[in-house]
Amino acid sequence: MDEYQAGEISKVDLLRALNSLGARIFNCQLLPRFTKTYNLTVDVDEYLNGKLISTKNVSPNEKNIYFFWEKEKQYADYASKIQLITRDADSVSVLSVDVMGNTTGMKLNTWIGKINGIVGEGSVKLIGN
Repeated sequence: MDEYQAGEISKVDLLRALNSLGARIFNCQLLPRFTKTYNLTVDVDEYLNGKLISTKNVSPNEKNIYFFWEKEKQYADYASKIQLITRDADSVSVLSVDVMGNTTGMKLNTWIGKINGIVGEGSVKLIGN
């Protein structure tokens, strides 16, 4: 018995389900392709009433390289993609940052509308240096 009806569910159905759960996926291609090592920082800025109140580094890697195994040997290559996955639930957002299979995450406080006259907002910035 196919309890998930996998053969009947399309990609659009999955995207609608993710949307209804407050989940978003953002793929950031790192172009042009890297040819040397850089620092790679994924920072989350938290703003309150338009003022920056905190910055948190959520990078799973310190550099733009990642490691992988092939035939029991470890190799390194330059990252070509960063994937951000967010999920909003009530007053908390969850952010997951994946650089070529190396993942980290954190909870972010969010404010929807005005709470006690305070408006909150946030952003994510990618910085390569």
